[in-house]
Formats: sequence, C-alpha cells, structure tokens
Amino acid sequence: MFRKIVLALTLLAGCATPQNKSASLEYLRDSRDFSTLSVYGGAEIAPKTRFFGNVDLNSPFNRADTTDLTRFNGRARLVRSVYNGFGLTTEYKDSVGDNNAIGGFGVSYSPVKGIEVRAYPLRTDGESQEVCLSFARIFEMGRFDPYVRGFFDVGRSGKNYSVGEIQVGVKTERGWRFGAEIRHSDVERRNGFGNPSIAVGIGVDF
Repeated sequence: MFRKIVLALTLLAGCATPQNKSASLEYLRDSRDFSTLSVYGGAEIAPKTRFFGNVDLNSPFNRADTTDLTRFNGRARLVRSVYNGFGLTTEYKDSVGDNNAIGGFGVSYSPVKGIEVRAYPLRTDGESQEVCLSFARIFEMGRFDPYVRGFFDVGRSGKNYSVGEIQVGVKTERGWRFGAEIRHSDVERRNGFGNPSIAVGIGVDF
C-alpha cells in the first residue's frame, strides 16, 4: 500500500511542475458502494514526446471500509509523434492480483487535439493485443466550463474484453471539477459485479 501511495504522489508532483501543468487528483463514489481515489497527469518530456500516467486506488466492493484502498490499477505511457498525427507508443499497465503487469508497444494516431487512438499488437505476455481510444474536451463558457472525457479499451487475452469510462461535468476557474461518469468493465462483470455503473465525485486540476 505504501508503494502505491508513493507512486501516486510522485506522479502528482512530477506532472504539476510549472513547466508541465498537467496533474489531477480525483475522488469518486461508485454506485456499487466503493470509492476511487485517482491521480493522473501528463507532460511533454522531450520534443514531440509525451508522457501520461494514472493510478486508481479503490476500496472493496459492497460498503466495506472505504479507507482500505487495496484494489488498484494504473498505467504509464509514452507517445512519440512521428508524422501528421501518427506516432509510436509504449505502455505499462498493472492491477491488483498476480501476473497482471504487462507492457506493450505499438502505434498511435491523433486526428485532432484531444482525441487519440492507440494499437498495441506487441505485448509482453506474447499473446494479447489491445486497441485504445482516449478523448477529452473542455467547452470554455466562463466561470463554469462543461467538459467531457473518457477512454475505451478493447482487446483479447484468452477472451475478448472491453473496459471504459465516460465522464461529464463542470470545471471552475480555480480548477475544481464536479462530475459524473459511467463505467464498464468486462473483467468486473465476469467476477460477478454489476455493469455498467455510475460514479459521482469531485476533482482538482493543478
């Protein structure tokens, strides 16, 4: 647990530097009676090279201790722009449980700012492949800016699977966000947990 917290704080501090200005802290309550504390951020670490990372710390399902953030998942990703929106990407993902850490290498495409598609045909387990979509947009309207963001991953590892989230909300001038999201996960569904679910909460951008 200590290592997860240190990783989350390191990600938050590293991506919130004056030069990068891209880090967020978020707390959400899921309709399945558990809580999620999320840290994520991104930065341009070299010309045409971007980093993104996130760590989600989840409490157990079904109204258990909300301070027991032992269920986790996270990822770290590098994207190198090559030509006209196309690029190369590598990613590392991990989650609670044994043998869930996996790396991938592939290609990316960003047709417009705020939308990116990535494909990972080469992964360290030697058998799975994955395609990912991520998107984010803020509609600037004054003191309260509506926003939408999310991701959707589709892949195959023994069985076909998909996981995704779409969040909508408003962001204040001071960086506070209030939002709601719909969540879907084939992994959780196969383990007997209801899907999809709704989560609401608060966040702050640094």
